[in-house]
Amino acid sequence: LMINHILEALLFSLAISFDSLATFFGYGISNIKVPFKRILLISILSTLVLACGIALGYLLSGVISRDVTKYISFSVLLLVGLIKLIVELIKSWLEKRTKKDTTVIKIFNFSLFFKVALDPSLADLNDDKVLSLKESLLIGTILSIDSLGVGLGSGMNISYPYFLIIFAFFIGLLFACIGNILGKKLSKKIKLNLSWLSGVMLILLAFLKLF
Repeated sequence: LMINHILEALLFSLAISFDSLATFFGYGISNIKVPFKRILLISILSTLVLACGIALGYLLSGVISRDVTKYISFSVLLLVGLIKLIVELIKSWLEKRTKKDTTVIKIFNFSLFFKVALDPSLADLNDDKVLSLKESLLIGTILSIDSLGVGLGSGMNISYPYFLIIFAFFIGLLFACIGNILGKKLSKKIKLNLSWLSGVMLILLAFLKLF
């Protein structure tokens, strides 16, 4: 049924959008100004990567039998979900043992990429409390990693990929705006981390692919 395909696309979109909610909530808490055009750029970048993943998955499904693609799709989504959960556990462990380092580091330094993945507010490289184009591209790249895996996994076994692409763009954009607004409104003592929920949803969706 069409409604089942729409619900599936909606669940996938929600799963990959929780990171945006948590990331932009962190910007709001840190009083980092994020112009709407930067949020739009990050959402477009993430959606393009998702579309590339779906296209690759679709191409692979054309040369591999449906039964095999079903299990590959399951494996990819399960792997992405497990990695997200493991990463969140590592981040929680590191956050208890590391202090925030605001030193400006070159954009292509891997240690910067790791630090920003741990604490998105560090993407404000020049500490001017405004997210620049270069900083937006860095965050967009980090947020797009999951989209590539989800696109590849879902693209092998999804009937209406354009639903996923459309929902992912608008839900990701909405979550980013909501997160940023909530972060500005709420106390700095409040911490919102829903990335683990993304991992759980992807694992559940992986098992649904088997049926």
